[in-house]
Amino acid sequence: MAEQTSPEKILASVGLAPSVNKPDDVLLVQRLLNQAGAALTEDSDCGRNTVAAIKDYQRNFLSIPDGRVKIKGVTSCNIMLVE
Repeated sequence: MAEQTSPEKILASVGLAPSVNKPDDVLLVQRLLNQAGAALTEDSDCGRNTVAAIKDYQRNFLSIPDGRVKIKGVTSCNIMLVE
């Protein structure tokens, strides 16, 4: 049975290594970051602009941004609340 990507949650970590950076997860994070005010190209590529946007977003609630959106992590929980 094939895995289905939920439009509401990531299935693996996104961001700096050792993140998995599955394209569907990266695209979801990019979309959510854009909803939060980032100006990313939604291209499913976790490049330096996406990592910088993750860190910028994390500065709102982490004293030391790590550039990673982990499953059930603080950033993931916060970013999923963006509407």
